[in-house]
Amino acid sequence: AWSDGKIRAFYPESGKLKFMIPDAHTDEVTALTVVASDDDLGAEWRMVSGGKDGQVRVWKVLADTQQLLIHSVKEHSGPINSVVCNSDGTQVISSSEDGSCIVWDLNKGIRIHALFDQTIFHSALYHPDQSQYLTCGANYKLGYWDAYDGTGIRMIE
Repeated sequence: AWSDGKIRAFYPESGKLKFMIPDAHTDEVTALTVVASDDDLGAEWRMVSGGKDGQVRVWKVLADTQQLLIHSVKEHSGPINSVVCNSDGTQVISSSEDGSCIVWDLNKGIRIHALFDQTIFHSALYHPDQSQYLTCGANYKLGYWDAYDGTGIRMIE
């Protein structure tokens, strides 16, 4: 994460700067994930960032020379702790300190589901068969949520 609001990518072989997105977020960049390519967008690849400002942003990266902001959404009222994509790269789930996890449609830039609990969510991910979301937070509980309608299934302490 970067405290200056910029996103930086580096070449793994040399460690040299590949590109930088200035002003990616108004405050710290707190989460980042890479998404598989999507022919509908014509992008080589996409990435999703989350910030201390509560925003989730989707970026299109063209040949490492141009980075375009595709969507910017803000429904979280606290910092984003993680962003994780599903297996086909069509959705991302963001977890926040505000007690919510939000599932986003990456192509439309809209909310699919919002999950709420009395905790600071540290992380969320997709079950391997994509039928459930799994969450964990400061309350030391593992939450299972239905991916069809976003309802809670069970909490394990």
